[in-house]
Amino acid sequence: MQGDGTLKKRYDYLDNEEQVLEKKVQEMQARLDFLRFKKWYYKTSVEAGTEAIHFTPGTNFVDPTTHDQYKEKLRETSDIHDLIDL
Repeated sequence: MQGDGTLKKRYDYLDNEEQVLEKKVQEMQARLDFLRFKKWYYKTSVEAGTEAIHFTPGTNFVDPTTHDQYKEKLRETSDIHDLIDL
């Protein structure tokens, strides 16, 4: 009795679908991470009553270390929502 010649094709299809989905998940995770950073940015601005807390002193430009500040706070928390939700 001969084996099913489509088994490898079906496996390869599923393997490809897995790779496609993993890429989509990575892209969505990156978007979610950015959204959460922006929520933190605006939450802290709301709490301070000004967006200027994130600006390089004397300018209207976001300080390059702002994202690093967020990442540090993120490492310090066990619940992201405590960090980003009003």
